[in-house]
Amino acid sequence: MATGNTQVVQDLYEAFNKRGIDRAADTMIATNLEWVSVPLGITFEGPEGYKQFVGSWAAAMPDSSVEVKSIVANGDSVAAEFTGRGTHTGTFSTPAGDIPPTGRQVELQFCELLQLKDGKVVRAHTYFDSITMLRQLGVVA
Repeated sequence: MATGNTQVVQDLYEAFNKRGIDRAADTMIATNLEWVSVPLGITFEGPEGYKQFVGSWAAAMPDSSVEVKSIVANGDSVAAEFTGRGTHTGTFSTPAGDIPPTGRQVELQFCELLQLKDGKVVRAHTYFDSITMLRQLGVVA
């Protein structure tokens, strides 16, 4: 089962890179999904919430991609470490307000902890350093 879950998570990141966000939401995300962006303090629910969360990154950085560094699975739990890169050419919506395009490059380290059931993600927590992101965007010193 762990091997299958590892592949689902790998496919999820590949879908982001290919902008297959709708397909990923339909095939890899459970209807009862709870996805938490820990640094932003936002919880997204279900396939539509997944599309909103991932779509906000794609809208803010249309050229963004992720490079998986490692994926480790234990039963239904999967931990993934990856690097996200992109150019901030679109508006980035945050709980504190919208960040207009800066044209700056962003490179962030992410860690996600995911729980799967029947081959679909039911729970996820995303961790990244939001201050590093804001510094790279030139929003804070």
